Amino acid sequence: MKVLLASLGKDLDVGSFLNSVDVNNDGKLDFNEFISAASAGHFDKKLTQEQVKLLKEKFEAADVNKDGFLTKDELKVLLVSLGKDVDVAAFLNSVDVNNDGKLDWHEFLTAAGAGHFNKKLTKD
Repeated sequence: MKVLLASLGKDLDVGSFLNSVDVNNDGKLDFNEFISAASAGHFDKKLTQEQVKLLKEKFEAADVNKDGFLTKDELKVLLVSLGKDVDVAAFLNSVDVNNDGKLDWHEFLTAAGAGHFNKKLTKD
């Protein structure tokens, strides 16, 4: 995987990358997960460890019912707090890789890496 990432011009930590895109948590990157990560723009921006930590804090704070997912309503509160005036349903649909109607941590992190949250969510 390191060779593949290098061939894409990305200097990413393989373990961190895998953790952020391994949707089914099997420790492997299958073709669908790779395509989802690429189409979600995961390679667009490398997040620092500090940014990932801050993102995790924001995710956990937004996850009001503490089920490990952001529902449409939880996501709406987060987006409004970031000054985002978007159609929440359309936004969710665009970043919900497994189409379950909610965001898990990996989908959230992938969306952040693609720059979907830019404002206030991560420190540059």
